[in-house]
Amino acid sequence: MQLDAGEDYQHLRASVGIHLLDFDLFTATEAQRRQAVWRFEMRDESQPDVTLGNILQMNLIELGKADRLSLARAHWPPG
Repeated sequence: MQLDAGEDYQHLRASVGIHLLDFDLFTATEAQRRQAVWRFEMRDESQPDVTLGNILQMNLIELGKADRLSLARAHWPPG
């Protein structure tokens, strides 16, 4: 367990989800069609300025789009 009773949530280690999609999720605009890697952080619906920062994040990679945009070849091999 990361926290004991009464401890502040700011002491949590980040929880990161990485989701590899075999379909294009975001295609509504030209800018969305040119982006394959997305990073989302949680925020409150009624007070959007209240966020969890990077403590809880979801990363999406649209694989087909990344391949079409040559992102994999641009970043591999590392170094």
